[in-house]
Amino acid sequence: MQFSDELRRQHSALSQRIDELEGFLAGYDARFKHRLICQAKRPRRLLGHNGAHLLLTSLTRARFLTATIIHCSNGGLAPGMFLSARAHWEMTGLVAHFLMLLRRFYADQITEPDLNVTMARLALGRRWEIPENVKIDMTAINAITLVDSAAKLLGDKKMEEHVKTSYDFLSEFCHPNLFARLTGVTLADDLMIVDYDPEFVLSGSDLGVCLSNVLVSHALFFHAYDQCFKLLDEHEEMPTLEA
Repeated sequence: MQFSDELRRQHSALSQRIDELEGFLAGYDARFKHRLICQAKRPRRLLGHNGAHLLLTSLTRARFLTATIIHCSNGGLAPGMFLSARAHWEMTGLVAHFLMLLRRFYADQITEPDLNVTMARLALGRRWEIPENVKIDMTAINAITLVDSAAKLLGDKKMEEHVKTSYDFLSEFCHPNLFARLTGVTLADDLMIVDYDPEFVLSGSDLGVCLSNVLVSHALFFHAYDQCFKLLDEHEEMPTLEA
């Protein structure tokens, strides 16, 4: 998946950001695994297997979202581009939340039962039709909580503020708020004339603000993802992963 030549010509001023996002897509491809094979003998605990599965499903979704951003950009579909960008921050939040959970566990700050409770919510979480006879808490962790974990991941106040601002800004284009309803609308400089564009055309402004607010999400995703796998490899019995 690549940005089209036509889009690159139309928005040549954004070529650096466009190249950067395409580079991140290559980073997903480099980490992609085709298959997970469980050990024939049950390991001492399932954290390595369950953690690897959680990470690989997260990678798969984040990779799809990045491809969707590019596809929607090429097609002039700004709503899909913004929705995918915001959803990517939520995936980054999930992996960041898992990393912080693992750090606390290996530092003996939480017990294994506590770890398993949160792992179940991360790996199995949902909000629709949770069976009444399920004894574990499968309620999905709130997306805002996950994004907060991404914000706090590096322990940097400026980065924390940037993450929260980026997510909130992208959300303005995903709710029925003013920014979302002005997508596909052109206002005259004096605001006396409004044109409702019949074609699906992506403005340079929309593309630029979307890219500037989602690129950091990709960098943080890779950082958290690689650190999670490193911790699991160091402490757990792992499944076989085939590229």
